[in-house]
Amino acid sequence: MWDDTAPPSDMAALDPGLPDELPKTPDVLVIGGGQVGLATAAACTRAGMSTVLVERGRLAGGPSGRNGGFLLVDLARSWPDVWRRMSQRALELLREFNERAQFGLRLLDLAVGDEVIIAEQGHVNPLRVAAAYARHAGVVATGVEGLGFDRGFLRTTHGDISPGAVVFATGSCPPDAGAVTQSHLKGTVIATEPAPFELAVMLVDGEVGVVQLPDKRLVCGGTKDYGDDTLPVVDTTVNRLREALVAMVPDAAALELSHAWSCFRPHVPDSFPVIDRIRDGVFVAAGLFSTGVLMAPVVAEIVATWIAEGKRPHGIEAFAVTRG
Repeated sequence: MWDDTAPPSDMAALDPGLPDELPKTPDVLVIGGGQVGLATAAACTRAGMSTVLVERGRLAGGPSGRNGGFLLVDLARSWPDVWRRMSQRALELLREFNERAQFGLRLLDLAVGDEVIIAEQGHVNPLRVAAAYARHAGVVATGVEGLGFDRGFLRTTHGDISPGAVVFATGSCPPDAGAVTQSHLKGTVIATEPAPFELAVMLVDGEVGVVQLPDKRLVCGGTKDYGDDTLPVVDTTVNRLREALVAMVPDAAALELSHAWSCFRPHVPDSFPVIDRIRDGVFVAAGLFSTGVLMAPVVAEIVATWIAEGKRPHGIEAFAVTRG
């Protein structure tokens, strides 16, 4: 649905192709064009570093562009303090970036159950965020296939690149990153035709949330489909989502579904990311499970600061690759 509703200018920004000349010795090379990779490239560029981002397909072509767009900071009270502080900082950064880039961030109150309201949570069209990052991310190249990283060189289908630092932001950790068990977990999202009514808030119940878009469509997602390794959207999951939608918004029972889609999100057992330097000049930012759009700017800030200052920022030890 995001592809169908994003402005053409944003869709063009998400697939720029190759530049006339691909820089061979940038200060920073980012591998992977999802939310985290794009945000990292933008943060490094803003810090004054020459930056190249390469992506083998379209930018935000995976879960980064297929999620529900929910930015929920204060929902999980069981999160560690460092993670909650990071999530609060992430929304601040998104608000600041939206003031510069105007990608349509909306601040909405969130209703949790019948009595709890959490003020000023966020929602975005994830493709519009990705396109905004792409316009601020230095040199961005799509259609570039990585052939191997060895002795400081990334060998690609369009030549070798020798960066000062490289950031792996492909969702999963590189094979030599350490003992982190990784998998991918399917999630499903649905959208309705435009509704004849208005929702004043976002809603959440258990694993799924509901938001109304500016064009009055309702979006409901995203599930955690454990045990489903199939690529197609599964009817039983769509029906379960529709039931959850109607339970939260009874008037939605009269609406037709316009879209149903799924994606596979990178996942580690504790559902927290890996943010680390795995050897000199080589960084990884991976495993942003169901919080990638929200957390991308703060992860980017951490990695860009680490590269610029040469030392691990204080307080992120819990996200090291060595945690097992």
